[in-house]
Amino acid sequence: VTIVTESVRRYPYGRSLCHVLGYVGVDGHGLEGIEAEFDATLAGTPGEEFVRRDGLGRTMGGPDVWVKPAVHGRSVSLTVDIRIQQIVEEELAAIGDKHKPETAAAVVMDPWTGDVLAMACWPPFDPENYKATPEAQRRNMAVAVCLEPGSTFKPFVAAGALEQRLVRPETMFDCHNGVYVMGGRTLHDVHEYGMLSVRDIIVYSSNIGMAQIGALMGPEMIYAYLRAYGFGRKTGIELPGETAGLLHPPKAWGKLTISSVPMGQEVAVSPLQLTAGFCVFANGGWRIKPRVLGGLWDTEGRRRLQGPPAPVFERALQESTARLMCRDLLAGVVARGTARSVAIEGYPMAGKTGTAQLTREGARGYEPGTYAAAFVGIAPVETPRYVIGVVCRKPSGGSYYGGGVSAPAVGGYIIF
Repeated sequence: VTIVTESVRRYPYGRSLCHVLGYVGVDGHGLEGIEAEFDATLAGTPGEEFVRRDGLGRTMGGPDVWVKPAVHGRSVSLTVDIRIQQIVEEELAAIGDKHKPETAAAVVMDPWTGDVLAMACWPPFDPENYKATPEAQRRNMAVAVCLEPGSTFKPFVAAGALEQRLVRPETMFDCHNGVYVMGGRTLHDVHEYGMLSVRDIIVYSSNIGMAQIGALMGPEMIYAYLRAYGFGRKTGIELPGETAGLLHPPKAWGKLTISSVPMGQEVAVSPLQLTAGFCVFANGGWRIKPRVLGGLWDTEGRRRLQGPPAPVFERALQESTARLMCRDLLAGVVARGTARSVAIEGYPMAGKTGTAQLTREGARGYEPGTYAAAFVGIAPVETPRYVIGVVCRKPSGGSYYGGGVSAPAVGGYIIF
């Protein structure tokens, strides 16, 4: 008869925050998420003792006998607000029931500190029984998966053109009634627009208008601004498996890239990168490093040993440009544009919708009939407190536009 002692990890909130927290293996060591990233911190260090024994196994003293005490693991606190987290998870579950996407992810950030207030993926899994869920479903889509951002990328390019004074919000472009040939490629808009201002190109999400704005800027200027927002590199958040996304340098651009990038093609970003990028518009032009670590505490979680990492800011836009984008162009998207479904009377919001085709896995081109629906919202407009990004991969049931799939979830969060 033998006795085997095994530790069992319990998660009081069940599946809530599962993709952020991760899970542990049978040996008690973290395999994903915070559990893996801070495994050494949480586990502590085992103690050691060197003793002498006589032939009968009795302990003997001696000058070389020593004891190294065990060091207890520390407690890790997060920036996540459990109330916000649960609301976000409820909204993702509603999307799952209604639109049945293959996967979905949502991120809520404080644009002034970089705090991740909520991060959730759908469908969830049980971290206490993680082997019952396929490995792909256990990946944190918010940080580890990148997709073409589609029209949610348009404000980043337009802001650069406005800051360089190549255009003004009132500058008019001919959108050629929805069909335009540029560089040997035929571009299309969802609706047949004629003359549109830069403001309305963003509000109504014109591909043709954005391609012309991109041509005015040129590859080097576009690339410089996109790098300043943080695209093409990891954000540095305290989570494992983060993707850097995809942003080719100008020397690798083809002849069609100048029209593709301004409308969110030939680039790829994670939901976290996209949400962090919109923080630039919300906080007056600063790229802020996302953080999920709230601090380190003693074993019992009573005494704080270390606070959260200091906020890291880098100037990406002039304050005037960022405020113009947030309070004017992006507010117009919600008030009268492609995100009218998210508008709440008496609570002005800003944001941008996006609907992107999905690229073929392991092949060139796009997979027919498959899309990613996205929306990133800023609320409230005058004094932003939240930046909320929602991305749904392969929604079904007939609706696949960002304004109809992802935007209502952001509105539902704000109502709560």
